[in-house]
Amino acid sequence: MHPQPTPWSDLENILQSEGPQTWLDRMARLGTNAFNQHKIALLRFATGDQFKQLIDLAEQSGIDEHHFIQLRSTLERFNPNTLHTPGQYQRLDYHNSEHILHHYRWLPSANEPLPPSHSQSTVIGFTGDASILMAPVACILAILGQSRQDLLLVKRLIRKPYCEDDASLLSSVEQQICSLITQQELAHGQARHLISLGTSTGGLAALTLAHRLALPLGVGVGALMPIPLGRHRAQWFAQLQIQAQQTGHGTNPERHTNVGRAHAKTKLRLAAGAASAGDRTHALRIRAFYTQHHPNTTSIEVKLMPGCSSHGLFEELAQQGRSLDTVLPELLRFESEPPVDATSQAVARLNASSRDRQA
Repeated sequence: MHPQPTPWSDLENILQSEGPQTWLDRMARLGTNAFNQHKIALLRFATGDQFKQLIDLAEQSGIDEHHFIQLRSTLERFNPNTLHTPGQYQRLDYHNSEHILHHYRWLPSANEPLPPSHSQSTVIGFTGDASILMAPVACILAILGQSRQDLLLVKRLIRKPYCEDDASLLSSVEQQICSLITQQELAHGQARHLISLGTSTGGLAALTLAHRLALPLGVGVGALMPIPLGRHRAQWFAQLQIQAQQTGHGTNPERHTNVGRAHAKTKLRLAAGAASAGDRTHALRIRAFYTQHHPNTTSIEVKLMPGCSSHGLFEELAQQGRSLDTVLPELLRFESEPPVDATSQAVARLNASSRDRQA
C-alpha cells in the first residue's frame, strides 16, 4: 500500500505558485470552511511579508471581513512581530519524491548592507504531521529574521515517518542537506552555522541529524519516540549508517570529533509541557537513550515548561501570553558557536569517512 499524501497538499502547491493578490481574489469570496483550508495551507509556507501584503490588500479593497481579522489575530498571537520581520525572505524549493526542502533565505531590506557572514546561520527545521513547526512558518521567520538566520524547512509530501525501520526517508533528507550546504544557494559562498529544530514527529529526526552531522545544537519540541523504535534504536542507527554508505553521505556518530567548533559534543535540547505526561515520558526516554548510548558525543537536557499540558506546546504558550519571540530564542541558544568554516569541515569529513569505508 502506497503512503498517502499529506492533507491539502494540492491546494498548498497551487497557492505557492501564486501571490498575495491572487490569494485575496480567491479567499474574499470563500465560506468559512474553504477559507480555513486556504488559511491552513498558507500558514505552512507564506512569509510575514506575504501575509502583510495580503492583509493590507484586503483593507485597501474595503474588505472588512472577519476572516482576515482572525488571520491577523492568529499570526500575532504566536508572535506580535510576525508582520514586521526585519528584512525579507526569499523561498527556494528543492523537490524530492517523498519530501520537499523550502530554503527561506534572509535578505536585507533596501539600503541595508548584508551582515558579515559569520553572524548568519541556518536553522534546519523538521516539521511534524501538520507540516509546520508547531507554529505558522511566518511566526518562526519573524524570530529568525531578528538574527538574520535562514530556515531550511523539511516537509514530508507523504504520510511516512522520518524514523521508520529502513531509515530511507531520513537518509534521503540527510543526503540532500549535505549536498545543499555546499552549494551557493544555501551557503552564499561560505559555510554558515547550522543547527536543527524539530517538532512533534520531526523532533527525533532533528536530534538524529544534529548528532550524525556533528552540529553544535539539535532541538526537539514535543519530540516523540515510538516504543518499538526505542527498543530497537541501535539497529535503526545501523540501518541508517548502511543507507549513508550507499549514498556516500553520513558518518558514524560514535567517531565524529571536533569539526572546528570549541567542543566535540553535540548539544541536544528537548522541550515539553511539564504537565503533559505523554510528551514528558517521550522526552525522558530520548534523554535516557542518548545518555546511555552516546555519552561521549552528545550532552542532552530536558526543559519542562511549567503549566503546559498540551502536545501543541507553542500554541499553549501563546494562549498563556508567552509568545514565540520570548520562547524560541532561548531554545535555539547555544553558548559556543563554531567558526565560519565549521560546516565545510564537517561536510569534508563526512565525505572522506564515506570514501574510506567504501575503499
